Amino acid sequence: MDQHQSPADYENQLVALGRVLQTMREEENVDVLIETTLNYLSSEFDYRLIWIGLYDRLDHRLFGKGGVTPTGDTKFLKSKFTLSPGDLLEQVVIQQRSVGVPNLSEEVRAGEWRRAAQQFGVQGAFFYPLRCKDRCFGVVLLGSSLWGATPRPGEKAQMSMLFGGLAAALYQIELDWQHSSTKRPDQPLFQVLDQMARMPAMDQRLEAVVAMTQQFIGPTRTSVYWYSPERRYFWHRVGNRQTSRGLASSAVSAAAGLTVQEVSEFYLALNENRLIAIGAGRSPLKAEVTGRLLSRLRARSLLAAPIRVKQELVGFLAVEGNEARIWEEAEKNYIRAAAQLISLGAGSEEIEATLQRTQQDAQLVAECARVLADNTDAEKALDECAQLLLKRLGAERFLVLQQPRSGHGSWLIGNGEEDPSPIPPGSTQNSKLKTQNYSVVYQRQPLNRRPLTTALSAVTGADWQLIEPSPEALAIEDWEQDPRLGSWRESLVGLGVRSLLVCRMSSRDSSSELDPDSEEKLPLVVIGHSTPRTWNQTERQLLGIVSQQLGLAVRTLEMRTSTQLSESAQSFFQAGLNILLSAPLDPAGFDRAWVQFLSEMLESPLALLLTWGGTRKDSSLENAKVAAAVMANSRFALPPDLSVPLNDALIQEALTTEGLLEKRGLAIPGRSRQWLSSPGIGCLLVMALPKDEGGRMKEENSPLHASGGLVLLADSPQRQWPDHLLPVVETLMGQFARIRQYALENATLYGQVRNLEQLNWYKHRCMASLHQAAADRLSRLNQLTEGGLSDIPAGEQTNRADSTVPSRGHPPDKSLARMHSLQLIRELGNILGEFAPLVDEEQWQLKRRLTKVPLVNVLKRSLWFVQPIYHQRQIQVSIGGVSNNLHVYSDPLKLECVLCELLAIAARQATAGSRIHLKAEVKIPQEESTSLVELLMTDSESFDFTTPVAAGFNLEPTLKICQRFVRSFGGDLQFYQMEGHRYLTRLLVPMVN
Repeated sequence: MDQHQSPADYENQLVALGRVLQTMREEENVDVLIETTLNYLSSEFDYRLIWIGLYDRLDHRLFGKGGVTPTGDTKFLKSKFTLSPGDLLEQVVIQQRSVGVPNLSEEVRAGEWRRAAQQFGVQGAFFYPLRCKDRCFGVVLLGSSLWGATPRPGEKAQMSMLFGGLAAALYQIELDWQHSSTKRPDQPLFQVLDQMARMPAMDQRLEAVVAMTQQFIGPTRTSVYWYSPERRYFWHRVGNRQTSRGLASSAVSAAAGLTVQEVSEFYLALNENRLIAIGAGRSPLKAEVTGRLLSRLRARSLLAAPIRVKQELVGFLAVEGNEARIWEEAEKNYIRAAAQLISLGAGSEEIEATLQRTQQDAQLVAECARVLADNTDAEKALDECAQLLLKRLGAERFLVLQQPRSGHGSWLIGNGEEDPSPIPPGSTQNSKLKTQNYSVVYQRQPLNRRPLTTALSAVTGADWQLIEPSPEALAIEDWEQDPRLGSWRESLVGLGVRSLLVCRMSSRDSSSELDPDSEEKLPLVVIGHSTPRTWNQTERQLLGIVSQQLGLAVRTLEMRTSTQLSESAQSFFQAGLNILLSAPLDPAGFDRAWVQFLSEMLESPLALLLTWGGTRKDSSLENAKVAAAVMANSRFALPPDLSVPLNDALIQEALTTEGLLEKRGLAIPGRSRQWLSSPGIGCLLVMALPKDEGGRMKEENSPLHASGGLVLLADSPQRQWPDHLLPVVETLMGQFARIRQYALENATLYGQVRNLEQLNWYKHRCMASLHQAAADRLSRLNQLTEGGLSDIPAGEQTNRADSTVPSRGHPPDKSLARMHSLQLIRELGNILGEFAPLVDEEQWQLKRRLTKVPLVNVLKRSLWFVQPIYHQRQIQVSIGGVSNNLHVYSDPLKLECVLCELLAIAARQATAGSRIHLKAEVKIPQEESTSLVELLMTDSESFDFTTPVAAGFNLEPTLKICQRFVRSFGGDLQFYQMEGHRYLTRLLVPMVN
């Protein structure tokens, strides 16, 4: 209590302060509190200036609530005072401590209050903060006309209680305001839940939620968007600004909505059950997607919650604002709860539709089971089931894919609407390493769409882990945004497929348990659609159930196709064996027949057999030659004189590869491309001829060794070789190599036999000629030495031009006898000299010594040798056209043997006492080649040789030998049949001038 103050005054002040504090505790109006405070200060204290200002934390300023001035003008006291750094008022607000000023009119930090103090005559001033719980709610200014005036201790106590009570009242008022202004979502949610329970139609329920949401959050507009899986489109179903009443009406009137393709990230977030809040520069989506979404909705802020039924997205509830807005947590909780209420209502709405679809799906499954049970034709059953499934799912393509099992090829069924294109299997690098690509077992598509004509890559890794363990189908909504099954994308997107379902057809059966790799070979069912769409869980489960049923039909088809392929391979094998057993025995014809067979059976436009080696002499050859070739197309033609080095990369790789080797495109070596230069060649199938490791051991002096070779088949780059025939080709190639080697050996041995026959015949004829000539000379020598010249028969002459014999009746001359004896001895020596090369050079094989030979001399000698036969059968010989200047190019001794043989056979076949006609003529061919001397021999006067002997005409072995001899000279020996079982012999020998 102040010493100048009486107890009664002090008690009155306390009573007045108590009443003011009581008012502050009970009053909730700020203006009343301020007025009560001002009245108390003006009545209890003698201050020239009183002012109260409240603090605005957001704008960091004080706004006046009134006060007392000496002039009574309070307009200035209700002004707004912005706080600046260094100001006196900011110091009070920040530090929350009272500040005294001796002279306010001279205080530079007082700002506008300095001028007010000068105006109101205020010097000493006191600033007191209104603080509660470390928060400043305002400032009180008390000014006096005295310099340096400050409140007395009692006054300070009163002011502390007064201003503390005012601050506490302001604090409570702010708490009450915040509590009353905070949104509580539970009340409107209970209210709208009660409304939805009384509304039978779903659209009415949605409208109730939209109205309550609009009232609670207060956005520009509230909307419910529904999702169409088939179109991947969110359409506007209900809103406070109605644009569409449903999907049916959107077909006739353009309804506002969103496509998933436009806002894919927004769709994925909703599908993950995430709340999307966009506003005031904040967004969980990418800036590009956010801008596109807001632009499409024509809003600046958005709050969207997903509506999900059975874990499937059916739509979303959205509140949209035309201004940027920060969404409160209560608003987010409300919109999420409201969306869940809609989900409950949508779930109940979908129950009837779900039951109906479930009944339809059950009927579909039962219908598929009935079709599979009633139809003996598995292909027809599969086609009917595909039609039912495509109609139910609203899809366009149905495919069944199968990896080829071991030893099986690919197989295909059409789609029932158009002729199926053959689907060949994938290519093989080696027939023992079969491809695991998926080939098409069955496919169905609209008439105006192309079928799949290529194999699909095997599903491995993460993709297979998604398909294999799940009974449901793997769904891809939009291939442009889904990286799964990327190896199929190029093939299927090229056919217009954008979304698909993939499901394995069946689990392991009893047969597959024997095969540990059968899990990788389960058939797959693929449903394709040309536009992006969402596949719901019911559709995925339905495909999984139907796929298990279709497994029976597919296994039946696989067994039938496997049987067909086995029969085809068996027929191919049988045809190959028939070719090998019935082909010509000569190696060239045998090679040609085999290459022709491979070209026809495998439908290859180019087939080659390249060979090298074959004899010891040729074993060092470094080039492979074309032994046989079939070129059915000019785009695959190769030069007939093709020569390929054995060090070629393709040949070497084929020699080191067991079985068939496939090369395609860039895999063909560059050096090999130089001789495989035809433009059509893009795919090769090569196999080296297998070596007969188990064959008989060749003798060290055998003239043969195993020749090498390879078969090459070529086609265009797109060609796929029939997988099921390749093992058969390998087996037949082994048999071909063995039979071919045997044929080569047999041909060589046969050639050796023929050569030995010729040599034996030639030596025998030479020996006969030598024996006859020697016997003649020895007989004449004996006559000279024993009987004298008088004993020589009259008219006998030698065949030598220099031999002379005296006629009968002349006296013998000893000197003439000795001279004649010496001449006969020289003739014997000359004869032996003629046969010396035969002994020295033709011991084991014939040797040609071609030279210029007078035809008349050879003919005279031949006639002399066969003279005894002609004399015995009284056959005459007539010769025409043979002149002394007619020379031929041949081996004289061999030509003489041939003529002797021909004349002897003609004498034996001619009728006794008949005549043999010989006619020589020079033949000049039209082509520029060597002229020939034609010698015709017949027992008829006719020389018409227009009718050659039949192919079955059985020539004597000696005539065949003579024919081979003449052909070795470059000539020919031909035989023609004439009337009366007569024959004409035609000998052609090269003529030389």
